Amino acid sequence: MKPETQGATAGALGESGRSQGSRPPGLAKPGAFRVLLWKEWRQQRWTLAGMTALGLGLFVLGGCLEKRWSFGLSGAALLLAVVGVPLVLSARAFASEHEDGTAAFLRGLPFRPLQVFTAKLMVVVLASWAADSALLVSGWLWSGYPDNAIGGLAWLPLATRLNLRLVVGIALWLVAPVAAAQAALLASLGLRSLTTALLSGACLCLCVYLGAVSVDHLDVLEVRWPVWVLLVVAVPGLQVLLAATLSAQPHPRKLLQFVCGAGGCTAGTLLFLLPAALSHVYMDAVVTPAAYVRSAWWRDRLGEVSVSVPPADRPAILALGCGGRRLWGAPPALLDPATGHTTWLDAHLAPAPNGRAWEWSPDGSKLAWGSYADSAAAGTAQRQALLCVHDLRTQRTARLPGAVPIALFWGNETPWYDSTRSAGSWATARGCS
Repeated sequence: MKPETQGATAGALGESGRSQGSRPPGLAKPGAFRVLLWKEWRQQRWTLAGMTALGLGLFVLGGCLEKRWSFGLSGAALLLAVVGVPLVLSARAFASEHEDGTAAFLRGLPFRPLQVFTAKLMVVVLASWAADSALLVSGWLWSGYPDNAIGGLAWLPLATRLNLRLVVGIALWLVAPVAAAQAALLASLGLRSLTTALLSGACLCLCVYLGAVSVDHLDVLEVRWPVWVLLVVAVPGLQVLLAATLSAQPHPRKLLQFVCGAGGCTAGTLLFLLPAALSHVYMDAVVTPAAYVRSAWWRDRLGEVSVSVPPADRPAILALGCGGRRLWGAPPALLDPATGHTTWLDAHLAPAPNGRAWEWSPDGSKLAWGSYADSAAAGTAQRQALLCVHDLRTQRTARLPGAVPIALFWGNETPWYDSTRSAGSWATARGCS
């Protein structure tokens, strides 16, 4: 153990202890957690001051130069404050103890491991938020800034179906706890500060990408804004709880500690993909055609439903065409008017876009629609045209591949010749027997 680094940690704790001893009688002594907070603050304050000053310097320099430089420099200042500060502070807070050889000394003190983790996390998060606030307030107050990337976050879309400003605004403040959680798990492997900061940055970029994927999937579900806020806050919160569980108390066996640290870092990153996975399962396995027109407490309706009625006096079955803002096509559906029961026909055969949705046979026993499916020919993926015919009596769907049957089918106002065959103006295509 390095005597000078151990002395630095002991000095921070000792100064707090001396302040306790000189406290006038009648005043309560600070608890162990406050001592840890004071120790972490003394170790991080100059790093925080230097990086905050660097960010403000870049922002001021952009305001003093020409307009073509101001947006880039103000954006760099924002990136430094939002991403750079928490990465450096969290790496120093969690990895420097192992690098300087003070981790064993700190564990020998009468503090619980969870108290040490919480103190480090709080100092990193609060210090990062202070740096963010200083830069954001400067950006909002500088009204004459040539081209400000901070004021109002003008680089975001002004209006979208989901409140993107709300999501990004909350996410900017949650970068710090995410970076701290990743750094805690990586530092438990015994990595150095620089290595921890670089790997944490890579994990943070991956979290942003997976979070964007989840945003795309949640946008399809038309979730309400309280659900957005809940998910944006809950995912980093689960990541912090995972880091506290796996990294606060090091395991004596190196192999198990490596599994806990690396596995926890991977699991914490994949948590950002959890909303996308849940929404995909919901759309593929849970959602019914009725969800396209009915709202729920957590989301609006998914889209519109078009109804096609067979040529019968009292139709027993209706066809539904569900359309909305889905990332994957909606399959056809059938509706029983007597019971209100709906069923999907085939989850892999969505109706072809920009085409006539449905065609009933003359007796109403068969339903046909055009579709496309992916096929591999000579190792190259391509779209294959399909004519799909569903027989209501046998509950079976026949698929006729090839573009010619679809062209014949959609090229006629009355494409059905009789109940079993469809006809074109110059050729006949066999439909469903």
